[in-house]
Amino acid sequence: MWHIKMRKKLIYILIFMLGFGLQSCKVTWDNNGNRVWLKEDSNCGEHERYEIKRLFRTQYKKQSYQKYPGIIIVREETELTSVQFDSVIVNISKDASNYSLLLTSGLLSAQMLNASVKGTNTICCFEELKYLKYPSIKKRFKFFVFEHNMLNPCVYLLELTNENANETTELTTFINGSKITFLFFQGIQI
Repeated sequence: MWHIKMRKKLIYILIFMLGFGLQSCKVTWDNNGNRVWLKEDSNCGEHERYEIKRLFRTQYKKQSYQKYPGIIIVREETELTSVQFDSVIVNISKDASNYSLLLTSGLLSAQMLNASVKGTNTICCFEELKYLKYPSIKKRFKFFVFEHNMLNPCVYLLELTNENANETTELTTFINGSKITFLFFQGIQI
């Protein structure tokens, strides 16, 4: 008898979660905590851009990070580049090879990403957030970190600042002369 009651509760919980999940891209909250419904034709991509803009507007505080001071071991493989910081290995996929300099130079380290010591973490899917308005000395990115034994990736936001850059500066040159001025764990991608 209790199995039937438990099954009913489980079905209600699943229906609630499914309904909430379907509506999650249609609602957001303003700075006062009030619910704001997005326009009917908006999609999850627009909602994500809205949330990232809001985050940079409300949570942004300029930060300063030092380069990783220890020994960095780099191994080039066919599908990825492995970068070892002490006992922690971070892989960067070949689709993000333009950004491997962030890790190999020590600008971005495993410790900054709270990377797991027990396994290997993989970074991928860098996206420059060009829809955010910022001066040419800054570049903002979103990227994923697949942590060891986790199915869904962690989403990070990153801001690099290069005081000597301009509109025509290439990415590798920009990264070489830059510092990380903002790093933010946005959440887990679902």
